[in-house]
Amino acid sequence: MVLYFTGTGNSRYLARRIAEGLDMPLYDLNTCIKAGDTAPVQTGQDVVLVTPTYAWRIPRVVSQWLGNTELTGAERIWFVMDCGSEIGNAAKYNRQLAAQKHLRYMGTAQIIMPENYIAMFNAPQKEQARSIVEQAEPALQKALAQVRAGQEFSPLRDTRYDRFMSGPVNPAFYRFFVKADAFRATDACIGCGKCVELCPLNNIRLENGKPVWGKHCTHCMACICDCPKEAVEYIEKLNHQYIDLLNGDGLASDKFWGLNRRIREDRKSLGVQMELRKPDLPYTLVNLLHEKIITEDDLKQFSNVLQDAVKQLQERMEE
Repeated sequence: MVLYFTGTGNSRYLARRIAEGLDMPLYDLNTCIKAGDTAPVQTGQDVVLVTPTYAWRIPRVVSQWLGNTELTGAERIWFVMDCGSEIGNAAKYNRQLAAQKHLRYMGTAQIIMPENYIAMFNAPQKEQARSIVEQAEPALQKALAQVRAGQEFSPLRDTRYDRFMSGPVNPAFYRFFVKADAFRATDACIGCGKCVELCPLNNIRLENGKPVWGKHCTHCMACICDCPKEAVEYIEKLNHQYIDLLNGDGLASDKFWGLNRRIREDRKSLGVQMELRKPDLPYTLVNLLHEKIITEDDLKQFSNVLQDAVKQLQERMEE
């Protein structure tokens, strides 16, 4: 059986293709999670779990559901994770989940799909998104062939960086970023309630014909991406302004602390959850370098002590 969870449709698309290619039934986890349904599921011997990547692991709501649900007849499990760029060391935690379920772990496959986590990144334009989906076809076909043959997926990259992102960064990301405070409904909202219907955690309700978000968001972005009037917004424009600030003229150190001041102001009124602290600065700069928001030349404008700390951190992550 092919189980899938989806926020914006990438995982649903892959799951349908996999189910068709393997002649397996398809099982929608969104419906189960929304209903709080953890009744045993008759899966048969082989299970393929298809999910998006949330903070360099499978979504927490999915792992929690699996932990509480018996997969009757299951013996082997393959994990297929789609992402905009990378899944980090998610395979480690997938292996642990398989062991918890007493299933033989058959590996984790990474498939690059159009980025849609607009809380932090820009979504591609339609033609670019179509091209990304086309480029994903070889990886999809390879995964299909391996499952069909009963083979394990090939091991994925496993660097210090990957372990860092899926390890300590994942819980920190959930704690500080995965909140619903920054969602807004614009005047274009017609109160149709589709966002209420789609939310897998029942975190949205209508008040006076407008959606209101609660405190149990998983950042699946379904409310934004499936709104028929494109009336739901996240403070993505603010994130873009932060990136523009870092890309502007001047010393990198001045831009960084300017960003710090800006975030402190935005935290007062806009639901901004992130915070920059001096002890975290080496980790922050490594991530900015990795995302190509700043360059090695920008780093030279910081103190020698800080440059050495960043260099040492990069070397440890690459080991």
